Amino acid sequence: MNILSTIKKYKTIILVILLLTLVVKTIHYYCTKQKFPFPIYEFSRINAREFKQLTSSDEPVLFTNTLKNNIEWDNFCDILSDKELNVRYGNYGTVNGRKERTFTKENMYNVCKNIKSSNGYGGNNIITKDEQRKIGVEFNNHQINIFRDGKLWIGPEKSRTPLHKDRPDNLAIQLHGNKKWMFFNKKDNKYLCFDDNNSKLEWSNYSIGNIFSCPSAMFSKKYEIIMTPGDMLYLPSHWAHDVENVTDSIMMNLWY
Repeated sequence: MNILSTIKKYKTIILVILLLTLVVKTIHYYCTKQKFPFPIYEFSRINAREFKQLTSSDEPVLFTNTLKNNIEWDNFCDILSDKELNVRYGNYGTVNGRKERTFTKENMYNVCKNIKSSNGYGGNNIITKDEQRKIGVEFNNHQINIFRDGKLWIGPEKSRTPLHKDRPDNLAIQLHGNKKWMFFNKKDNKYLCFDDNNSKLEWSNYSIGNIFSCPSAMFSKKYEIIMTPGDMLYLPSHWAHDVENVTDSIMMNLWY
């Protein structure tokens, strides 16, 4: 029996399997996807005590209008042009792509210059308090001083960090461009195909969008938010997250 006749014989079965696959994917997407059902605060209207309480809670919090000034791409790149970055290359948005990624060291000038033609992503680089002030980071609340050395993330549209969880709590501040966060309550980690080694950084074996990479993810609930300049997201320890640049993006985060 040749391949063509085999396909013809099992055509109905194949069509049913494909249809069921589509239905499963659609149900999973719409039943688990939620926007941001957590507290949202205008940053300038809270005091230091409230901020401390909110950033110690068990659920995410979004703070809006945290920055007094817009951070312009060209100005940022010019001021920090000589800064050396660890830059990663490869199809980093998938489980296999993450494993096959490569790293180089480049200065900020080259990263910014090649941002449109390269898939390089400068991730997890230190940005000091002095560098933050040089580029014009000024927080929109005189009662709250959160200046400290943080980590810088700069990359082109569509660059992505796949699903993982971190041990520290996280404050992520969007400086320029838009970035999509997809995240899960830590109670759902048991469904997300982690190895549960409780390391400082742990990657999931679930590629979001491919339920067959981790069928148990069907029992989890995914949340989504698109961060815009001046947004600051508090994400508690061990909340799994997948992050993708909607546009060319600059973000810094603070672990604590």
